[in-house]
Amino acid sequence: MIITLLSDFGSGDFLPGIAKGILLKALPEARIVDLGHDIMPHHLLQGCYFLKSSLSYFPEKTVHLSLMDLFVKNAQDYLLAEVEGQFVISADNGLLPLAFGRKTKAVYAITIPGANFTEWLDGIAGFLKGWSESGFSTRSLSPATARESSLPFEPYVEDNSITCQIIHVDRFGNVVLNLQQATFEAERKGRSFSINFSPHNAIEKISRHYSDVPEGEKLCLFNAGGFMEIAVNRGSAAQLFGLSLYRPEQLVYHKIKIVFS
Repeated sequence: MIITLLSDFGSGDFLPGIAKGILLKALPEARIVDLGHDIMPHHLLQGCYFLKSSLSYFPEKTVHLSLMDLFVKNAQDYLLAEVEGQFVISADNGLLPLAFGRKTKAVYAITIPGANFTEWLDGIAGFLKGWSESGFSTRSLSPATARESSLPFEPYVEDNSITCQIIHVDRFGNVVLNLQQATFEAERKGRSFSINFSPHNAIEKISRHYSDVPEGEKLCLFNAGGFMEIAVNRGSAAQLFGLSLYRPEQLVYHKIKIVFS
């Protein structure tokens, strides 16, 4: 069994290590992969981006375990969703509808006893062990409806423009927008475009590689997850242009607008 872990614990914390240890005690043959632990605390959009971008690269029956908002409602009330032949386990915090929408084939409620983090992990490890031995059967699980989120994971689309939010800034200062290539091309319809992200700065061409422009020059491309990324070759777009991660609580926020002509 392949199990991926996603959390906002931070890579400098010992909690991801505890999670792996407990899972491996119950499932010594499991292969555990870190999707990421440096998500901004409680930032569902960023967690959604990590999960959505990674899923297609894993084989069928991979189990993706989100540890975000572990006690958002009740540690015993979790959801298991089937998505494209894989499984995602998450708190009922809006992550599943945000990340997968209609791609979610089925959603089930699972009850995991535990009064604290380690007890809950013991419970999920036991559940995964028994579930894998049953051949990942969902016949004994109760159908559930995932709670919707009001967060704007999809960009705002108009006839001649798309308005985007920043959902991730990586360690190189590359800025990721909530815009996937399929949506961009469908709205573009072969037209010219201009990505406006700061005064007197615009991009009018999609690059394939960072090296398509000279060092220090701005560019945009679609990254391995299929999302649009604004970057500077061997520089930081976030620092150079003052761009930062979208936070729902901000009253004033710099959005990125793409205009078609």
